[in-house]
Amino acid sequence: MGFMFQEVDEDGFLKDIFNYLEEGLIIIDLDYNVIEANPAALELFGYKKEELIDRKCYERCHGENEPCKVICPVKEVPETGEIKRATHEHIRNSGDKWISKISAVPVRNKQGDIVAVMEINTDITNSGMADKKIEHLKSVLQAITEVNTVITREENNNELLKKVCDILYRVRGYKLVWIGSIKEDTEEIVPVAKAGFEYKSYSSYPGKDVCTIAVKTKKPQILKNKYEERGNRLSSAAIPVIYDGRVLYTINVRSDRAEVFTEDEINLLMQIGRDIAFALKVIKEKKETKYILPQQIVVAKIGELFMNGAEIEALMQTSVELVAEVMDIEFCKILWLEGDKLRLIAGTGWPPGTLGKAEVSKGNESQAGYTLQMKKAVVVEDFGKERRFKMPRLLSDNLIVSGISVPMIYGDKVYGVIGVHSKQKRKYSQADVDFLSSIASILTAAAEHRRNEEAVKRSQKKLKEFFRELGSVMHTVPAAVFTTDSSGLINFINRRTPKYFGKNENDIIRSYIWEHFKEVIVKNIVIDILRGNVKKEPVNLEATLKSGKNVELAISSLQNDSGEIDGIVASALDITPLKEAHMELKKAYEQLKSVDILKNNIIANVRHEILTPVTVMKGTLELLEGEVKDECNIEMIKMSKKSLQKLSEIVDNLVAVSSFYRGEVNINFKDIDIRALVKNTVSKKKTLAREKKVKIILHMGRNIPIIEGDEDNLSRALLNIVDNAIKFNREGGNVEINVKSLRNKVIIGIKDTGVGMPKERLDEIFKPLTQLDASIRRRYSGTGMGLAVAKKIIELHSGKLFVESKLGKGTTFWFDLPVK
Repeated sequence: MGFMFQEVDEDGFLKDIFNYLEEGLIIIDLDYNVIEANPAALELFGYKKEELIDRKCYERCHGENEPCKVICPVKEVPETGEIKRATHEHIRNSGDKWISKISAVPVRNKQGDIVAVMEINTDITNSGMADKKIEHLKSVLQAITEVNTVITREENNNELLKKVCDILYRVRGYKLVWIGSIKEDTEEIVPVAKAGFEYKSYSSYPGKDVCTIAVKTKKPQILKNKYEERGNRLSSAAIPVIYDGRVLYTINVRSDRAEVFTEDEINLLMQIGRDIAFALKVIKEKKETKYILPQQIVVAKIGELFMNGAEIEALMQTSVELVAEVMDIEFCKILWLEGDKLRLIAGTGWPPGTLGKAEVSKGNESQAGYTLQMKKAVVVEDFGKERRFKMPRLLSDNLIVSGISVPMIYGDKVYGVIGVHSKQKRKYSQADVDFLSSIASILTAAAEHRRNEEAVKRSQKKLKEFFRELGSVMHTVPAAVFTTDSSGLINFINRRTPKYFGKNENDIIRSYIWEHFKEVIVKNIVIDILRGNVKKEPVNLEATLKSGKNVELAISSLQNDSGEIDGIVASALDITPLKEAHMELKKAYEQLKSVDILKNNIIANVRHEILTPVTVMKGTLELLEGEVKDECNIEMIKMSKKSLQKLSEIVDNLVAVSSFYRGEVNINFKDIDIRALVKNTVSKKKTLAREKKVKIILHMGRNIPIIEGDEDNLSRALLNIVDNAIKFNREGGNVEINVKSLRNKVIIGIKDTGVGMPKERLDEIFKPLTQLDASIRRRYSGTGMGLAVAKKIIELHSGKLFVESKLGKGTTFWFDLPVK
């Protein structure tokens, strides 16, 4: 375990705990070197042990070249001697970022000196994402609302800027917020307001280089993860406040969270910049105070209504009415995107029956559609001179002459368009555009907030319904069924689960699913499913519970209506009895196999003992045949010879089958003229055919190629099939034998006009010692070995044997053999 456990753990007790804990534990010495890591930590950080040990923790855990200046337990724990808890962003070997909940504990030697720090890491990346998003939206709306409230009430320039800094510092949680004024003649940036940690003087304020670029480009600028002289690792953002094309101020924020400067966050700061730009200019020049205040009051009022829980539909209708009133304009509307159309869902000034029914295209056929395509405000002073898009009927029917349309977009989600229109030609100011943009921002944030709340509610409802169904159905399932949340903690079990796990319900609920299984792979699969890395579900595997039961485990993800993974559902079916039965079956099979081997050995060994007396009797009968003159005795001798021949064939077939199953068949391949082989073989059955009054018809194709095979065995296979065709034929019937060449194979077919067989029982005829029924055996005799032997021989020649038959109409066998 390295020097640490050599000093403090002589008995090795801590070493065992260290290795088996599910949390990721790493031990770091006071020089920031990783000196030990347990298996769970190696999995969390994605390193092999040799890649992590003796390397600097900030290099491997943070991807940095020096220690973290914001949260560093390795520095803070030795200074205080106390446990340090924090939430920290780490980086895996793959480059993926993850959030770790850290508990850092001092490790002391025998003298009581702190010699290292043990960090306990728990991955909380996926927990609480929906709640965080909702809280973020609430915070954004609160910031916009409070800023606009201040704008409507504050007339002093510097006080206004100071309050804006205070709001952003308090509501958004930045480390520092400061606003810089731009001197018109030199474009020098002068800090005029701030909130957050102190600097010695305004001249030493951080991020002025970012501000300068923002002023020159008139675009937001971001600088992430830069070390400052005060020992803080901070990220900066500078947002230009623009009015009439000139940058008046920059809003500058500093944060110790690099991830805070997302696209949504920058859009928030830009909106606040637009909200205060015109108000600041009015205050500065002492002009148009009466014009700006009502608009800002409306913005603040709408934000306040939302914060107080107003329904989105009511909020939108109130918004269009207030906008129309404060801008002194006839028409105001909100068009909501639904498929390829924009539908009028809120408005004022429009004819009765228009709301909820009127639609316009989202293409260039309308000002609104063009606005969505451009993703920016579109101002029209006179529709009669407009050439960028057409005028939809909603506007033409109401004699509209001018208007503004502003897109309602939140992040990458397009909601619709808010617009104002007039029947008179009207010149609109940038302040009007900014005012509508502020309203659009609040309404889209409110819509996004509701969308997320509804998704959470649907997910919760779905989960409750799921659990309710589980309560009534899953308790009857003969398996353990359990579900988890998005971190893998069990939150539901059925009645069988405690019996399976060997624990009571309280010990199972809120425990990690993998804690109950012996195999580490269960944890890996659960984590992969929760992270969305598994494409094919459910995942099925055999696993062993710590209670000792062998189970068939099936794991699948639980997803909400947005497709996000909320947890998993798993079932475990006890297969311990099945395993035991399998072992018994295997044992019985081995015993049966031994009996089968014994049977085959007996057949092979008695062959000689049977055929020897047969040969003697056959020779004796042949001698008698030459001496006996009586016709009756001669006929009896012929019948005896025929029976002995039949007995000899039966024994040969039995021995052949036995050899096949023992794997002791030797095939001697050589070139074979298949035409000659077929003719010679068929000639051996002519006597039997005459006795049965069956006619053998031979069709031999042209250019039959040479094949490679064992002549004796192939002859035996063909004999058995032909014998079958004659034996089961009718008196006066035919046996047609066809030999032809097709591509790289020789095809041999044997067709009879006999009794035929039922289609559903054709597979049985190739099984050893099988005939279809007892009546057939009595009528036609035979052991049922011939076709089994023929099939094995043909397969040993890389061929296949096929059969077709109709009951009462005959049977056709054919087989193919590869050409040499």
